[in-house]
Amino acid sequence: MRFQHWTGYGYRLAGTPDWAGAWWCEWGWKVGRTRALPDETRPAVRLSAARGEYEPAQIVLRPPQPLRLLEAELSDLRSGENRIPAQHIELREVAYVYVEQPTDSIGTFDEYPDPLPPLQLPLDIPAGRNQPLWLTFYAPYGTPAGVYQGDLTLHTNRGAFKIPIEFTVYDFDLPRAPMAQRVRNQRGARIPVSQTAHGKAEARTLGSLHAGVPSRTAQPVQLLYQLV
Repeated sequence: MRFQHWTGYGYRLAGTPDWAGAWWCEWGWKVGRTRALPDETRPAVRLSAARGEYEPAQIVLRPPQPLRLLEAELSDLRSGENRIPAQHIELREVAYVYVEQPTDSIGTFDEYPDPLPPLQLPLDIPAGRNQPLWLTFYAPYGTPAGVYQGDLTLHTNRGAFKIPIEFTVYDFDLPRAPMAQRVRNQRGARIPVSQTAHGKAEARTLGSLHAGVPSRTAQPVQLLYQLV
C-alpha cells in the first residue's frame, strides 16, 4: 500500500476548532497530502524521552477551507516547580517534494514529505490538504523525572487556538558517550567508531531521518553505519 493511503495512525486533537482540522502523529509516519483526518481523538500531544534524548512529533493541520498560519508560540513545559524552557523545543515545517520516479513499492507520482526547513511564516495551507509541523523536544540532562505540560498556540487568519502538550521525562539518562566500539558500513565491513563521522572533532549531530534535525539520541552514529 502506498504511503498516501496509510490511515491506521494519528489522533484528532480534542478541543481544537473544526476549521483548523488539527491532528497529530508520531515522528515516523509519512503524512500524505490528502490523507483523511484520523478517527481516534486524544486531548493532547503525548510523547516521552529519557534525559539527554531528542523526541519529535508531528502536528498536522488539514483545514476544510484555506487557512493562513500567522504565528506559532511555544510555552515552557512545567511539572510542578520543575521546568523545561521552550528553547529546548524546535519547530519546523514538513515540506514536500514531487516524486517523478518512484523507487519502491510505497512510492508513487505524488508529493512526498521529506525536507524539514525552518518554519517560515506566514504559511498558506490549501483546503483539504495536510500540512505537518515538526516539533523536536529535548530532555536536558539533570531534568527531574515527571510529566511536563505546556502548549503550542497557533495564530491564524481565522483566530488562535492552543494545542496541549504532555512530555514525560523518564528517570534515567542516555549515555553521554557512545557505547559501540565498532560499526559496520553498508558493505558489512567492520570499522572503528573513531573512523566514522561520529569520532571526528568536527562531526555534527547525525543520524536523523531528515537533514538538519537532531537525532533522537544524545550521541548519534551516522545512518550509513549499523551498530554491532
